[in-house]
Amino acid sequence: MKAQNLLILMSDEHNASMMGCAGHPLAKTPNLDALAARGTRFVDAYTNCPICVPARASFATGRYIHDIEYWDNSIAYDGRVPSWGHRLQAAGVRVESVGKLHYRLRRTRPASTSSTSRCTLPAASA
Repeated sequence: MKAQNLLILMSDEHNASMMGCAGHPLAKTPNLDALAARGTRFVDAYTNCPICVPARASFATGRYIHDIEYWDNSIAYDGRVPSWGHRLQAAGVRVESVGKLHYRLRRTRPASTSSTSRCTLPAASA
């Protein structure tokens, strides 16, 4: 299989109708519009939790919050529950996370909640 790039943009508290590609008459979002034109844009996507860390951990792992036990923003996603990113890394695919992160390793202090540095996913627990 030919290697491909996968880019997932996940925004907090973002109203999907506030983009030019969604038909908003005033919003100017040319970069998001260009990405939407070349990719897939979900118009009916919902979160199972309104809190950042649980929502992101649930999205990353594909599991419900009551299964993974990341209850609130004080419990950073530490990789103990494998994510789709871990599965890609195990298959030899380079995975990067950029932007607002709540990832941390157990042996380090918690990551900033507004980091803009690149971060590879923490290792999954076996």
